[in-house]
Amino acid sequence: MTAIGGVVATVACCAVLAALARATARQYGLMFSGTRPCALALWVGAVAEVAWLGTRGDIRPSDPLLLAACAAAAATDLQTGYIFDRVLAAGAVALVVLDVLGAANARDVLAGAAIGGGALLVPYVATRARGLGLGDVKFAAVAGLGLGGMRASEAVWIAFVLAGTVGAGLVMMRRANRHSELRFGPFIALGACCALVFP
Repeated sequence: MTAIGGVVATVACCAVLAALARATARQYGLMFSGTRPCALALWVGAVAEVAWLGTRGDIRPSDPLLLAACAAAAATDLQTGYIFDRVLAAGAVALVVLDVLGAANARDVLAGAAIGGGALLVPYVATRARGLGLGDVKFAAVAGLGLGGMRASEAVWIAFVLAGTVGAGLVMMRRANRHSELRFGPFIALGACCALVFP
């Protein structure tokens, strides 16, 4: 896929997932806007990363959708505190189809989902859902579908390191304590983005 094709595909995926997220939020009485600064920054980041991957000739067919899904999930988590199942389901189905069409290794795709979801399922169960939400677990599994096994493990590791660093920084600056909420969706998205750039 060329850089221009990747950018066009990413913009289209972002628009579709933003509309789906907005409709879902409205149904549950939540406020979500794809044009808020945090959402716009995520959309632009997804498009920029695909363009940059295109300059290296390194865009896989599933990358535009993966990055758009990451941006959508992070945006809804930041604005509402939820990662919507409909957005994740749409992303998962499309990623599986694209992976099949792109002749991706089925074992690697399934390993990515298992590693991504499993790595977050353990702390979710261990903390009785107080440390992470089930939406985070599902999001990590969907991201793993698009990343594959090795990149999914890298993405989860990066997400935990970034979240831990930000959390520790907020506590040291006395802007948070150990009971404060730190939404994890954006860190999963950042981990996935970094895993694509630095495999």
